[in-house]
Amino acid sequence: MIERPNQPPGTLERKVELQQTVHYAIQVLGEEACLLGWTQAEFLTSISDTAIARLSLLDEDEAISPPAEGDLSRTIYPTD
Repeated sequence: MIERPNQPPGTLERKVELQQTVHYAIQVLGEEACLLGWTQAEFLTSISDTAIARLSLLDEDEAISPPAEGDLSRTIYPTD
């Protein structure tokens, strides 16, 4: 479902690529959740709560620093 990034870290294109990837993943998971009986509001609220909780676990430096050269495992972008 999620593919490797095509753009270098720190570029706007990479951020857009990631947003599109996340949007698609949430759409697919949301459709499955709704088929299983969860409401869209329940599902999206849970996604939001979980993302906020996970962000709070990150070190401040990790949350705003670009990944090390060659580290494409995760990219965190500060909120705009």
